[in-house]
Amino acid sequence: MSKNKYHFTLNTAEKNDSHMGLATRIKPNQRVLELGCSSGYLSRFLKEDLSCSVVGVDLDGHALQQARPFCAQTIVADLDSNDWLEEIKGQQFDVVLCADVLEHLKNPAVMLASLKPFLHAESCLLASVPNVAHASIRLELLQGHFDYESLGLLDDTHLHFYTRDGLVSMLMEAGYVCSDISYSVHDLADAAIDQHLANAGLECTVAARKLLHAPDAVAFQYIIEAHPAPSEIELQLPQPLSPKPLVSSGVAYREKQERIDYLEYQLGIERAQQGSSIQRGSKATELDDVLFAIAEQLQQERERNSDLSSDIKQLEDNVTCLTNDRQQLERVLQRVHGKISYRLVRGIKDIPRAITGLLRKSEKTEQHSELDFFDYESWLAKYDYLTEQSLLALEEERDSWEKPPKIALLMPVCNPDRTYLLNAINSILLQVYDNFELCIADDALAGDSVCDILRPSAQDSRIKVISLAQRGLASAANSALSLVEADYVCLVGQHDLLAPDALYWIVKSIQQEPDAQLIYSDEDKISLQGKRYEPYFKPDWNPELFLSHNYIKHLCVYKTQQVKALGGYNLAFGGAQDYDLALRYVAGLKPEQIVHIPRVLYHGRIVSGRAVDEQSNIQAVKHALQHKQRPAEVTAHQKLPGVLRVRYLLPDSLPLVSIVIPTRNGFHLLYRCVESIFAKTAYINYELIIIDNGSDDVITVRYLQRLQQDPRVTVIRDDSVFNYSALNNKAVAQAQGKLIALLNNDLEVINSDWLDEMVSHAIHLEVGAVGAKLYYPDDTIQHAGVIVGLGGVAGHSHKHFPRDNPGYCARLLLAQNLSAVTAACLLVRKEVFDAVSGFDEKNLAVAFNDVDFCLRIQEQGYQNVWTPYAELYHYESASRGYEDTPEKQARFNSEIAYMKLRWGESLLTDPAYSPNLTQGREDFSFAWPPRV
Repeated sequence: MSKNKYHFTLNTAEKNDSHMGLATRIKPNQRVLELGCSSGYLSRFLKEDLSCSVVGVDLDGHALQQARPFCAQTIVADLDSNDWLEEIKGQQFDVVLCADVLEHLKNPAVMLASLKPFLHAESCLLASVPNVAHASIRLELLQGHFDYESLGLLDDTHLHFYTRDGLVSMLMEAGYVCSDISYSVHDLADAAIDQHLANAGLECTVAARKLLHAPDAVAFQYIIEAHPAPSEIELQLPQPLSPKPLVSSGVAYREKQERIDYLEYQLGIERAQQGSSIQRGSKATELDDVLFAIAEQLQQERERNSDLSSDIKQLEDNVTCLTNDRQQLERVLQRVHGKISYRLVRGIKDIPRAITGLLRKSEKTEQHSELDFFDYESWLAKYDYLTEQSLLALEEERDSWEKPPKIALLMPVCNPDRTYLLNAINSILLQVYDNFELCIADDALAGDSVCDILRPSAQDSRIKVISLAQRGLASAANSALSLVEADYVCLVGQHDLLAPDALYWIVKSIQQEPDAQLIYSDEDKISLQGKRYEPYFKPDWNPELFLSHNYIKHLCVYKTQQVKALGGYNLAFGGAQDYDLALRYVAGLKPEQIVHIPRVLYHGRIVSGRAVDEQSNIQAVKHALQHKQRPAEVTAHQKLPGVLRVRYLLPDSLPLVSIVIPTRNGFHLLYRCVESIFAKTAYINYELIIIDNGSDDVITVRYLQRLQQDPRVTVIRDDSVFNYSALNNKAVAQAQGKLIALLNNDLEVINSDWLDEMVSHAIHLEVGAVGAKLYYPDDTIQHAGVIVGLGGVAGHSHKHFPRDNPGYCARLLLAQNLSAVTAACLLVRKEVFDAVSGFDEKNLAVAFNDVDFCLRIQEQGYQNVWTPYAELYHYESASRGYEDTPEKQARFNSEIAYMKLRWGESLLTDPAYSPNLTQGREDFSFAWPPRV
């Protein structure tokens, strides 16, 4: 694996970001030459969001392998050499993109000049470059420091350092003229400035402070747009600077290579011994151990060597920078300022419109605003409002309903804020649907009574108020419940607000689903100033997620008769009385009787004094699980206040788990996977079935032979053409366990109770498949469940999010029901596997077979579960590689076509994923527009 320190993730929500500043200047469908594309974080955005065609170039072949799915062409090349230009011969590009690249090159001006034949008259160069004149560096120089860092303005791989003027001059030397310069900002605090100056024995004057807050001092990265210079300007451009001298430093690389040569020599000796003198018995076992150890060590050395070889030119360049940094910077700056062209540069800075007029067509260019897929305020303005016309349409439909039900709203009140309480009540009185009753229980300990506050509304017959002798929220809610005459009832907080059409959508759902016993909506928060934020776009009924927190709480509507039959709110559960009621209520319902309205109908106001009763929540969930006769340990979540973790207890007699691993060669992958299972798995009752798809590597074959000496291991040989579905079906047919664990050979176990956790879910009769949380080797999310509909068929939830990121509404940290999980690590009861006839080996040999498998399980009425508490590393596609040949792509496209044919419109909706969330990305950002 490449240890590429420039492996970033593009944050589309960050406005002060140089890479997004570049991306927003690119138009849809343009041809882009991206230099230094690394792992493709920009290429992915350009392809998926702007439909651009990208040619990616980078020195790091391992990083390019990650970028390949997002590029029309990838080229491994040293940009300081012109050899790679042959690979783009005859092509023309609209944009050359250099995100933090130019400062790393020996001679960026020469490289940029060599690209001009591949550009047309309207092409542009987009580049982001660090500002060496940033205030932090100026202050460091005053103290006599110019210290390199692993990343940042003084990255230890930078060969050039640019101010604004120096950057413009370099581009002119290359034959380009800047038409626009902007920058990302990092402004130092005054206290930091004062401290730096004090360290240098100086005091900060007004003039100095003004200088250090000037635009060129707060600019962290320049964002440059430049164009090939027309002939009338190019005649005046200066000659390019000579490249910096380099000294060679290959010592570390040579040492690693010598070590590899030695290991290969040792390996050759052992193989020769194997062929001539190894006999069966203890000596063979000892030699096998040596062989496997050497092979594993060799693989590790090769991986490290690969990293070194990809970075060797940068290491050579660092030597020069480390020894000559200050002198070289001064020489560059002196030469730039000494050129006649410097005056021309200053003129260009002062008249950008004139230069733009020379370079562009006279008509205005379309302006692209920065994309922010999480901008809730903009989303609300665009999609969440009622016009007078739409309001009339709702009222017209309301009046057409036959026998519409009455809705009761319970509002326990205790020492409310007068203004917020009146706002809450007014939001109810102004409902589009007006057949309701508002039942208020006044439990005030001090201050005005509700009757005094409500005096202006006292004439409204729909409002009922009861004053209490006893105190407490549960008691108040029961008192309010005693006033109810309506068919349905819901709870509303004394400071919270309802959307004007909230009850309309509730009653419309009842009209459409007469058997509905419980209806809940989405919700958001509202600040004390009235600003809405943090929307909770919820899934449909999700019983596993419900055990971690009461996600259906607002707005949640019950059948009044059933609530009263249950005895209302239980006083024993303190602040968790509404959670307890919901748990008891849903225990008697079928999933189809629970209806989710994917609209934000409730706005919860956060006020001081509102606290979560965590212990009462724990007791409520424990009580519900005991009633269900499901032994479990319920504890507070370690990372999420107010949220719970349920750990189901295993039976005394552990069921046998058959772990199935398909493989072919790839000793280092298989060895790491199997040995991590042996070393780290606490669950003891398992067998290991390895289905070998024609391995012919001597080390892998010897390792498989060695594994068969373990009574827990069975190796099945299958030399047929690779068909993932068929291999797994064949292995499962020979499995002895009641539970089947399907694992890829490129996994590595992290936590010892991974299998305990997955088994604890899979043994429940209503559960189908169980999935785990998988990470890439760089500790970002590879798999956190599968969302149906992403990208047209299915995609992974929160892919590439950091390991400890909670995800959208903390869903990366909570067990939940999902439509599908990856078969890279999937547990299922064998009876369920057989009930759906396993994997579809005819239509889905490689891709989407796990998604189809899970959907067929769900179709049979089972619930699939994903748990974040079973963690493994996944070296994805390390064994088979990527879909990067015409044959693989043709097969992949046929599998997509089959999935769309088999599942049709159901691929467009996922009950575990809100229609208010995007299907175009895997980050749970908002849908623009929503699919409701």
